Amino acid sequence: MTGISRFPLSAPFAMVAPAPNGVDDTANIQRLLNEAPAVGAIVVLRRGTYKVPNGGLVASQQVTIMGAGGSHPSNAQTLIECSSTTATVLTIAAHGCRLQGFGVRNTATDPLTAGAGIRVNAGNRMSIDDVGVFSFYIGIDV
Repeated sequence: MTGISRFPLSAPFAMVAPAPNGVDDTANIQRLLNEAPAVGAIVVLRRGTYKVPNGGLVASQQVTIMGAGGSHPSNAQTLIECSSTTATVLTIAAHGCRLQGFGVRNTATDPLTAGAGIRVNAGNRMSIDDVGVFSFYIGIDV
């Protein structure tokens, strides 16, 4: 569990850093999303590129997912990369979530046939700021 700071009991805040050498970051990010308190937690994705090759991240609590800024792959300080022709990288399954300051990019070379960068299943009181989604079958599916 390198690069993970767990939620302290006194504050709903946790950070994760990208795994070294391009290792799959899916489990580390999902663990923080799962451990988030029911309302108002902040999951900080530190500067770097996170590999989530098959997608599958789910925010099922009201969380803020915050990167270091820059939403376009050419200037993103925080970038989540997927390499699947059919995956959805992040599903928002709770109302009140906030996404801020990161990019999501698909690097698959075969034709895309399904999936989305971000899928919103519960979007009441949701906000998206400075988030870019690139090279997916559907960018943001609402």
